[in-house]
Amino acid sequence: MKLNIGGLIACGVYVGLMVMLLGPSYFLSDIKGQTLVLQLALFPVLAPLAYLHQWGLPALVGTDSWINNLYVLGLLSLATVYAAGCGIRKILGWTQLLDEEPPSVDGS
Repeated sequence: MKLNIGGLIACGVYVGLMVMLLGPSYFLSDIKGQTLVLQLALFPVLAPLAYLHQWGLPALVGTDSWINNLYVLGLLSLATVYAAGCGIRKILGWTQLLDEEPPSVDGS
């Protein structure tokens, strides 16, 4: 199975940002600061889940659910970022195809 390079680049950037956010969050003494930093680190998956009720869909994650875990949400965020990176890479590939000149046809 060949992995998409755009998805891998997006995952690498996301993992770097997540480490930079999660590392200091364990040393913060303020619980509000910890919560804010963790929410920023898990934003790619928490943002869509937070707006499910506004879209008319039932809430998928309860407060005591096994999904409501840092590791599970981190993996879901990583999958979301990979899919977004794949999509961006595909769109950039299409725009590069539009910029190329068509091959010339010789009459000889």
